[in-house]
Amino acid sequence: MKVMLVLVRTLGDVILINNLVDGILKKFGKAEIDVYINEQYKCLIDRNKKISTIYTEKDWFSCWDKIIDIVSTGKYDEVMIPQQLNSEDNVWHQLEEYRHQHLVDFYLQRCRLPNRTKDEKLQIYSTVSDEVDVQKFISLNNIANYIVIHTTTLAPGKNWSKFQELTNVLLSEGIQVVQVGGKTDKLIEGVFDARELLTIPQLGLLADRAINFIGLDSGLSYVAAASGAKVIVIQGSTIPKTSGPWGDNVTNIVSKTLPECMNLRCHGNCRFPTGKCIDLISIDEVLSAINKK
Repeated sequence: MKVMLVLVRTLGDVILINNLVDGILKKFGKAEIDVYINEQYKCLIDRNKKISTIYTEKDWFSCWDKIIDIVSTGKYDEVMIPQQLNSEDNVWHQLEEYRHQHLVDFYLQRCRLPNRTKDEKLQIYSTVSDEVDVQKFISLNNIANYIVIHTTTLAPGKNWSKFQELTNVLLSEGIQVVQVGGKTDKLIEGVFDARELLTIPQLGLLADRAINFIGLDSGLSYVAAASGAKVIVIQGSTIPKTSGPWGDNVTNIVSKTLPECMNLRCHGNCRFPTGKCIDLISIDEVLSAINKK
């Protein structure tokens, strides 16, 4: 059995490849699995020994004809492309029987794979070298008794406006705050700036050594959760049932919706940007969720 799995982006989606690979092996018992992925995400799966070959392009969407040509050769017994590629896919996902599923369940169903079990966890793979580099990074920068924060997503409706206030409180309590993410993310005052200083697997290890990782419904929250960190996910326009990392190590803080939203989640495309429902979540709610052990 030879399987082609195509899931080229984004960060949170790509982490799910490790779960999909396990689903393929559950179904077929044994399979040679090739994965097609955008080059920047290869580090998330290249240590997974259950994958035979990883084929990368800088951007598969710009050369999708190559995927079509490979499929046409008949090289693979099964071809699985769970990602939503066009407007028809998105409409299918919005059907009532599917729209209340978590993304990983939606992908498993699209691939005709077994449902995930209740104890199934997110997975990410790192190396001993990654662990050594992260410990060196922590030691060289005198990082201790710290919390990692990620403050910005690609959807403004998912962003919480109170990270500066939260950081001020944490610093006053003697807790160091380390900010990760992209250089385009607004830098929070008083933090240790670790934006773009570590690889994605290394960010997971940094979070795992922290008191908590506090983030949003974004790819880095998936990374932290898959690494075993104690994760707090702040959510407003999305809910844990359909979006975001899961597991015993994840605490979800979900806002009440604004009356104007009529209890409908907008998945980040907020129609009321001057009064986002995520900003109904208070500093105290987040502080009370922080690991006390």
